[in-house]
Amino acid sequence: MLQSLAQVEKMWELSELNYRNKQHPDDFPELPEIPAERFTREDFFQLEKEHVWKRTWLLAGIACELPSPGSFKAVSINDAPVLLARGEDGKIRAFYNTCQHRGSMLAKGEGTAQHFACSYHCWTYDLEGNLKFIPDERLFPNLDKSRKSLKPIRCELFGALIFINFDGDASPLAEFLGSILGVLQDMPLDNIKLYKKLQFEVPYNWKIVQENFSEAYHTKFIHPTSLEPFIQTKARAGHLLANGHAALAIKSRGSLTNLWASDVDDKEGVLNELTRKSQRNCNIFPNITLSPAENIFPVLVAWPISIQRTRLDVYFLTMPSSDQVASEPGYEATVAGLEVVLGEDFSALEGIQEAISSGGIEAVRLGWEEQIIYHHHQQIDRLIGSENIPAGLAVQDITLPVGV
Repeated sequence: MLQSLAQVEKMWELSELNYRNKQHPDDFPELPEIPAERFTREDFFQLEKEHVWKRTWLLAGIACELPSPGSFKAVSINDAPVLLARGEDGKIRAFYNTCQHRGSMLAKGEGTAQHFACSYHCWTYDLEGNLKFIPDERLFPNLDKSRKSLKPIRCELFGALIFINFDGDASPLAEFLGSILGVLQDMPLDNIKLYKKLQFEVPYNWKIVQENFSEAYHTKFIHPTSLEPFIQTKARAGHLLANGHAALAIKSRGSLTNLWASDVDDKEGVLNELTRKSQRNCNIFPNITLSPAENIFPVLVAWPISIQRTRLDVYFLTMPSSDQVASEPGYEATVAGLEVVLGEDFSALEGIQEAISSGGIEAVRLGWEEQIIYHHHQQIDRLIGSENIPAGLAVQDITLPVGV
């Protein structure tokens, strides 16, 4: 569950004490090295695609992107064409964006429609995926249209966040999220709206991108003016959670209003008081980083394009309440501020993929502050299965202080 400010403050005190004494917690294990080829080997990348991306709940969109019956959004996830649609009953569903005649794509982009008609032969489906019309149906004797509906994809919502899972036998979304539900229990996610979405394509493995949002060790070196003046990186409270998730709260230097331009200091807060005293990060396995904040907050999603290219989607979501007036100048300042931070990150990460691919580094050595990264790699290996991982590529299975 979401910890209180008092509980987190005790963890901050201990974190600062460890820094002053130049030590790490006595009960924390040494983190084994991570084989660098996990970021460069095509066979390992294919194992991730097969065992991680096909078996994990993935963020496909935001409910407000599909505001009314007939709204749809076509996306590509793990090389699969996915169609999200809100039916006449108001329910959001996911299908393979694939006509069941000869495999043509049904829809592109996003918009509204009364039905989905294949542009190749005009096989037509309703918003619930049922095949309703076939031109010259007499040419298909004994065809049972009810058996040619669009192929569904598991689809469930966490608030207004739309998740899909290609594995029909996967556990329910709530079970997968587990403790994340408690960590984010103060966020009115049912009411969030999409303010803006940005996309970036970068030349390195998706795990390099995700790992960058899993630690603050780099902050004072990479973000000396954009972040360091606002947070105390020596005072951190990290929580490793089941299923590869994690939560992090870094003590702020006063209010974070100037950092995220939230414009809420003089208003009643909606979120836990911890939000105004820290930079909260919530990592949802495998590729989501959500940073709770009053009024507007970012959600970053790292998608693999290839072994060495990644697309980063950045959603800026708002949740105005009755006693908070939305401030567009503040929202734009938040967007601009995060763009600066990301630009600094991208500059620091530039060349890492090339360096690893060249053999310049054989293994990655992590420190105590980077424990979330090791936790992430362990979950990847659990899903792939040790028996499927090529020799020399697995991380050692060690016991980390994972909460339930």
